[in-house]
Amino acid sequence: MNALKKMPLMEVCNWLMRMAYINILWIVFTLLGAVVAGFSPATAAAFSVCRRWIRSKEEFPVFRVFWQEYKHNFIGSQGYGWITIVLMGVLYLDFLYFSSKSSTIFFVFSAIAIVLSIMLAMAVVYIFPVYTHYRLNFFQYWKYALSIAMVHPLQTIFTVAGALTIGAILLKLPSLLPFFGVSAITVWLTWRTQKIVIKIDEIKEAVS
Repeated sequence: MNALKKMPLMEVCNWLMRMAYINILWIVFTLLGAVVAGFSPATAAAFSVCRRWIRSKEEFPVFRVFWQEYKHNFIGSQGYGWITIVLMGVLYLDFLYFSSKSSTIFFVFSAIAIVLSIMLAMAVVYIFPVYTHYRLNFFQYWKYALSIAMVHPLQTIFTVAGALTIGAILLKLPSLLPFFGVSAITVWLTWRTQKIVIKIDEIKEAVS
């Protein structure tokens, strides 16, 4: 009886250790790629490992899988990390510029920038989970990520709200950032996305 009561606590501790480990690996491999080149493949590797943890109960060599995913995604993942950051930056600057003007046409452009930013943000929520789950081309990844967000708006809002909450907690407790700064949000996004893509895959199999 006591053993059964301890199981949930042991599971929580296990996940905390997993997240701390994956976060440290993410930091190390991001630095290994001089940050600029290491950020995206390290993030993709973290999502891949979290996906395996969530989908399978079997143990696997985390470091080896992380390293393999890092090498495998080193080139391909670059377009999903820094291009996203650049596009978000451009849209934000466009919004600041257009909103500073008083004419109607600039108001329209400002509204367009906001809509595009929202759509991009919705796609970003799913882009790495989708990237590590499917094998598609560059534009198909973005299309698929945005489609999931548009078809499941309530789940997307809940997912974003959860990620923002985790981020707010971590900012309030900065001492946790080296251990959970990336991994906590990665696990949350992976878990939420897997619930959706599993249903999508089941529907595809039923139709086919």
